[in-house]
Amino acid sequence: MKKNNPIIFNALLRVEGVKGSPPKKWEKPSAGHDFWVLELCSREMLLDIWISKIIPKIKTQRQQLNRFKQEGWKTFLFVAIESSAPIRFRPELLSVLAKFNITLEYSKE
Repeated sequence: MKKNNPIIFNALLRVEGVKGSPPKKWEKPSAGHDFWVLELCSREMLLDIWISKIIPKIKTQRQQLNRFKQEGWKTFLFVAIESSAPIRFRPELLSVLAKFNITLEYSKE
């Protein structure tokens, strides 16, 4: 890995405090959990490439994300990153997250 090229190796949307069955494409990890997840990245990808691919994926969930916001459920974008350099999330990603009231949560390995 190059020093200035952070790598995403896991990313998902998670909504907490939910009731009932998850919407299409979302999963409930187990019956005892009160959250749903939507897998967004399950293979290694450079951060800039990942951002360009992830924004359209988030936007396709527009109806669900607006519903979650109306219900008052908490939504998170979890990102696992491998990097020795500072992580810079571009404004276009941050504006999409803000629009849908999604909190960014990341783990740096």
